[in-house]
Amino acid sequence: MSTVLETASVSGADVIQLNGADNLEICDFTVRSYITGSANGSNGISITGGFDRLKIHDVWPTDLAFVDKSTYVDGGKALSVQTPISGQTVKCGSLKAWNIFAKGCVYGAGIEMDLVAASSMSTNIEIDIVADSCREAVVISAGEDRKS
Repeated sequence: MSTVLETASVSGADVIQLNGADNLEICDFTVRSYITGSANGSNGISITGGFDRLKIHDVWPTDLAFVDKSTYVDGGKALSVQTPISGQTVKCGSLKAWNIFAKGCVYGAGIEMDLVAASSMSTNIEIDIVADSCREAVVISAGEDRKS
């Protein structure tokens, strides 16, 4: 892979941050991160603030920096999908990620969805990932659906 995107920071920084991305395709690169402090970790590709018609493929996240906070691990996710906490509603439509080859990351993919914050539109997330020498391939967490 000839394109390498990386961050090096004292306090952690995601390599790619997609906030509210709509109708976007990214592909064919390696992501890496390094931290010299202990405040926060780094994710490879972070999707926040909603998404729709998002395609990510042929990506090689490698050895992403993380910080063990004792009750959770900050950073280290090859692909991270997060919605905001309750009080904000965002558009969460379709996300397709394939040929993601995570190596030496804490998590291959981390999906953290607050079901109230995610809009009422149909949400479809498809992930095809290989997690080599990662602690966990995929971790999914969701708040309860409090709508009546």
